[in-house]
Amino acid sequence: PLVLTLDALYQFGGGFVLTVGPGVELEPDESFYLVRVGAEYEKDITDSFYLLPNVFLDQRLDGYNTWTVGLGVGLKL
Repeated sequence: PLVLTLDALYQFGGGFVLTVGPGVELEPDESFYLVRVGAEYEKDITDSFYLLPNVFLDQRLDGYNTWTVGLGVGLKL
C-alpha cells in the first residue's frame, strides 16, 4: 500500500519534532482513511547533513493501526 498524509509539524527542544495529520492508505482493491501521529529527532552529522530517527503511528479509521520506525537523511541547502 501507499500512504499519503498532510502533516502539521511542531519543532521544539533542540531538534525534536511532533507530527500529526490526516491521510489515506491506497491499495489496489480498497483505500482507507487514517490519522498519523509521530515524533522525529533532527541530529546534525555535518554542516550539510542530518539524521532523522522517527516513529509514526498510522491509525486507520476502520480500527487497524500500523507502527513505523525509520531513519531519514536530510540535506541542508
